[in-house]
Amino acid sequence: MGLYNELIVEDPDLGKFDIQFKFGELWLYKYKIGDCLRLADSQMGLKHGVYIASGIANISGTYYYFKITFRDAIIIKYEQISESEYDILVFSERNL
Repeated sequence: MGLYNELIVEDPDLGKFDIQFKFGELWLYKYKIGDCLRLADSQMGLKHGVYIASGIANISGTYYYFKITFRDAIIIKYEQISESEYDILVFSERNL
């Protein structure tokens, strides 16, 4: 996967785990809901608007897929999605 960031969450169904995602400055930073992303100078345009990124977590040997929503570079929520929704999201991220 290369460099990524992690969203640390505590989910009522899945427990505490990290979601790996590639958005913002990638340097293995750890975030929580409500945190502001670190952005590289070339990414300052991401400071305004709503963006969605794909995320993946390995929980007890099973992969789970997520959509992470950012508003004005602040992490506002995550949602579990299907593997096919994840694949579509990853494809769209690569073709921006």
